[in-house]
Amino acid sequence: MAENDLLTQRLAVSLPSWDEIPDLDLYMDQVLSLLKRYLGSIQQSDEKGITSSMINNYVKQQVMPAPAKKRYTREHIVYLIMIYILKSALTMVQIRTLFGQELSVKSLRELYTAFCDQYSKTAEEASARYGDTVSDPLTVSTNAAIRAYIEQSVSASLV
Repeated sequence: MAENDLLTQRLAVSLPSWDEIPDLDLYMDQVLSLLKRYLGSIQQSDEKGITSSMINNYVKQQVMPAPAKKRYTREHIVYLIMIYILKSALTMVQIRTLFGQELSVKSLRELYTAFCDQYSKTAEEASARYGDTVSDPLTVSTNAAIRAYIEQSVSASLV
């Protein structure tokens, strides 16, 4: 796939809405399958996505609640989608703090809806910034990496 096609595809991805996520109790293998479907197109080629051991660590680190009787709910899926995206810029401690701060003033559904809205808005802004074609991939890549570093620094300093 050409670089421009991959960029366009990644920027066009939208996260599932709260209501699109099944309201069922799921076992770990079902959770992993669902996450792969939701996040596979934004996953980096050298990434393996979310694994069962990662999920267990998120629970141990209290970044997300523990499953009840090894069954995961819509709420767990929502946490995992947000963690997957946030973990590239924030530590687990920072993510846990962020969730704690946000959930003290709003519901998980409200937090996730705002998160999805911000994700879409940011992807639209990036799409407008980079357009359909990238004539100088090295410059665009460098600029995006610098922007990511600066944005990550801002984000980390506020949590």
